[in-house]
Amino acid sequence: MKINEFSKGKLHDMEHAQFANHVLWMCGEANLKKLNPLLPVLKNAVKNEEESLNAPRCEDGTDDLRKLDHERDKAYQMLKLLVKMHLHSDNEKVIEAARAMKEVMGRFPRARWADYDKESGLVAKMISELRSKELAASVQLLAASEVISRLERANVAFDKRWMQRLERLTPTTERPNVRRLRAETDGALKAVTDRIFALDNLEPSEAVTRLITTYNTQVDSMRTLLSRRESTNRRRREKRLREMAALLEPQLRQMEGQRGLLPGSIVFAGKTRGSGRKRKFLVKEKESGREEWISTNSSSSL
Repeated sequence: MKINEFSKGKLHDMEHAQFANHVLWMCGEANLKKLNPLLPVLKNAVKNEEESLNAPRCEDGTDDLRKLDHERDKAYQMLKLLVKMHLHSDNEKVIEAARAMKEVMGRFPRARWADYDKESGLVAKMISELRSKELAASVQLLAASEVISRLERANVAFDKRWMQRLERLTPTTERPNVRRLRAETDGALKAVTDRIFALDNLEPSEAVTRLITTYNTQVDSMRTLLSRRESTNRRRREKRLREMAALLEPQLRQMEGQRGLLPGSIVFAGKTRGSGRKRKFLVKEKESGREEWISTNSSSSL
């Protein structure tokens, strides 16, 4: 009998693991003496694949760090606003003190937007310079000491939690390589189906025939699933392209008028790059074949 095949790579992760599980179950039910030795390998591969799908999707402390970073950003913003407010004082000494603090903070212009660990270092360095002897009088005049302390407390709290995360990051907690594990499962599945094919040719039996029939039924089910998904995705893509073409229609007609071309001479080529309001669209002049990327004039980001 022929053993049917299909593109396992097109299955979603959990579907892939479930298909392998079903094969494992039907082979176990068949209980073929010369097939059974291969099943533990498949069982272990499926187990590893399923465990990888149940792995945490975010690292330790992600929510804590997000909240602590938000508190740090608020403290930083408060200090920034304090300095900005005093820049509008009617007291020249206060303005001079505010300028001195602004100059120091200006040495770290993108501290808030740096990655977590880098931001901690930049903020710590900025606080150190704000507390230097040279700035002591300015800080006192603006009553900024407590605001700086608030930023320091927030930065220390964040850094402490960050270090706790690093201590807990060990090789055993690294995210598993799902692609590699799927490949191992596929290898185990191939070994099983090759053995079934060999048994059917060398030692045909009712049990082997029944197993192949059951396997092929499962494969046909997967083919139907993938076919329906592809059809749905294709319809979605086509609808999406029609929406984009409609969005570009007024702009393309305007371009044709500016270039002295007939209506319909410039069309949407069906390709985009980027996303949101930065998305660009590939358009083409039918006659010359010239292509170019344009941005939409519409407020819609599609």
